[in-house]
Amino acid sequence: MTRYPILAAGLLLGLSVAVPAAAQSAGSMMEGLPPPGTMSRSLPEGMELYMSLWVSDSAQEVTNGVGGTAVEAKVRTRMDCQKKAQDCAELVTMPVRNHCMAIAGDRGATPGKRAIFAATGEAGKQADGVLGQKVLAECKASGAQQCEVQIEYCF
Repeated sequence: MTRYPILAAGLLLGLSVAVPAAAQSAGSMMEGLPPPGTMSRSLPEGMELYMSLWVSDSAQEVTNGVGGTAVEAKVRTRMDCQKKAQDCAELVTMPVRNHCMAIAGDRGATPGKRAIFAATGEAGKQADGVLGQKVLAECKASGAQQCEVQIEYCF
């Protein structure tokens, strides 16, 4: 039985381009992603898909993964992250359906310092740009000097 539609592969491919390098521009990260809301509309009724992002500050690397439940997504992604580094910390775990995510990065981050920040929210519950502003404020509050919103996307 296939648990994840082809959409999951596209989601991971899009995020693998979007998340790992804080040095990419927001425009380049949006390339390859379907129009906002497409992934939610593509999920069959009754099927849920969860996404989890974990970060290693020492390796400056983000690991992403999906699962049929929040716990499955979290466990799979944590295990994948821990294959690369031991200091993995959860950035976010969220349902894909009708949710949005914003990611901000610090271009000047050095190993051992948090470089990536993420925020999520339910689609349609906040004005455009609010998640981006929230995650940008979180990045700046960390003391980072070169913060920028890298992606703000509704699945």
